[in-house]
Amino acid sequence: MRSKRVSIVFATTFIVSIWLSRSSSFFSCTSKLGTQYETDRVNISQNKYEYSNCKVSSEYVASPWERTWTENIALLKSDERGWSRGCGQIQEDIKYLTLFQELTNIELAETFIRRRNDELLAQVFSYHQIYDSCTKKAQFMYIEPLVSFLRHPAAICIQNGTGILFDKSYIILPSSESIIRKEGKNYLFDVGASVYDSGLGGDSQKWFVENYRRKGIEFDHIYGWEAETIDPLEQWNSVPPEIMRKTSWYNIAASSEKENPNNPWTFVREIAKAEDFVAVKIDIDTPEIEIELVSQLLEDPILLNLVDELYFEHHVHGSPMQYQGWGDLRNQNVSHPGVEDSYKIFKTLRERGVRAHSWV
Repeated sequence: MRSKRVSIVFATTFIVSIWLSRSSSFFSCTSKLGTQYETDRVNISQNKYEYSNCKVSSEYVASPWERTWTENIALLKSDERGWSRGCGQIQEDIKYLTLFQELTNIELAETFIRRRNDELLAQVFSYHQIYDSCTKKAQFMYIEPLVSFLRHPAAICIQNGTGILFDKSYIILPSSESIIRKEGKNYLFDVGASVYDSGLGGDSQKWFVENYRRKGIEFDHIYGWEAETIDPLEQWNSVPPEIMRKTSWYNIAASSEKENPNNPWTFVREIAKAEDFVAVKIDIDTPEIEIELVSQLLEDPILLNLVDELYFEHHVHGSPMQYQGWGDLRNQNVSHPGVEDSYKIFKTLRERGVRAHSWV
């Protein structure tokens, strides 16, 4: 997420007391769908970009539910099939999970209107607080909390089956209803694109196109990389004509080598501008390349300023996904090999202004 393109996902008016990022103090704020908010809190940590001598900056505020998991994931993780310690925590969190499932499976705006003043909301959902130095306005952009093994929080512990494992309804997408700057283009970079309407974890290109469209965001161009050799007709026969005309699909492996022409970040740096909306998905089932690409994003201020949303399936040990298709990853020779590292990566990206989501 970059604050220059801010969406307010939830229609809600409520006074919240919530943990501050990197602090144990609390503060209160008021939010409503489609409006901007006056605030006295202006010491926001991450300046994302400037326009006309104005600064737009953001701060990530993790919900108490998320903080429970980020602070205890090293103790809750395990390599056992049943993931008993983690599932025990999910059982303790059942009131949070129930509300989370209710609000991510129906029209959020209508639900929040009905549930206004419900303090439980503030316990469940994390958000970015956005501040514009010229308007002196703050906005709040909500995002799914980092909990469980970073899939749907009901998976394995509450529900079984591949359906829930690949259920993407837990991902809270941005909306175009309220954004600070609109003049840029919208780009999707899909690294591990499969074909338009199918893939091992379900389709990705089609999912992004249709779900962002529901939020009022239409991609101006889509760039995809797929290493597996595929008959071009299999890809292009499934792509709607209006999407085909603005899609570049490369049936070659993405590279993590810096400055390599097949490195997706090379494309992002050359094509995207600060005022553009940029969504990137990384899922190529090659952990050493995936984590190198994510590390390059974390280390590059230019990329951090360009990328608004990142979707990343981090293949790690300590997760029951090792029994759901990943395989035994306890001895893989990569940096950031465990699920606790996933939490650190996603939390750091969010703190640096990128709306980072765990992909399926």
